[in-house]
Amino acid sequence: MSNDSMANNEKISQISYKIILMPTLIFLIALSVSYISFSLSEYDSFAEAYTHWQKPYFLWINEVSNQLIPIDLWKKITLLGDKYILLILLSPLLLWKPKLWLSILTAAPIAAILGAIGKRIFSIPRPAVIINPNHFNTIGEIEMGYKSLPSGHSITIFTAVIVLILIGYVSLKQKHKHFSIIFSLTLLLIATTVAVSRVAVGAH
Repeated sequence: MSNDSMANNEKISQISYKIILMPTLIFLIALSVSYISFSLSEYDSFAEAYTHWQKPYFLWINEVSNQLIPIDLWKKITLLGDKYILLILLSPLLLWKPKLWLSILTAAPIAAILGAIGKRIFSIPRPAVIINPNHFNTIGEIEMGYKSLPSGHSITIFTAVIVLILIGYVSLKQKHKHFSIIFSLTLLLIATTVAVSRVAVGAH
């Protein structure tokens, strides 16, 4: 094994442990922002303040996104945030970077737990709970309940993308610095598109 490969493996191992802290940090930041927003709000609860603020943006994004891209295509895009489908799509990468799985399998459960805690703490209603479903675009079964924030699909795709960016950047930056930047930006664009898809299909 070359010195470069050994150095890369060492860096990837270090990244694997750092990734454990990332979902926790993001979750704590979200909690802090939410608390500050609630403290400065005139509403009785964070859920009430959030839904009041978010409603017009949701309706606008839901309408515009479906004008740009057919809703049937959004349905396929949003599947990239499904943890099982994403794992299947990432399976070939096992041959490229076996340690990638260590990072993903380390980060994914933590992100999932924090997401579940966030849903329980925030208790944000789904769009269909506060808006007549006939007034916005939906596809498939209309989701109800109070688990709109944070989005599980968005957490899943961003967790995977962050892992891929960190490991991919370490592997590519020495010989393909410009490509590593394009690689990272492309993955972030994909993750953002998946997050938007959740609004496009009327789920969040």
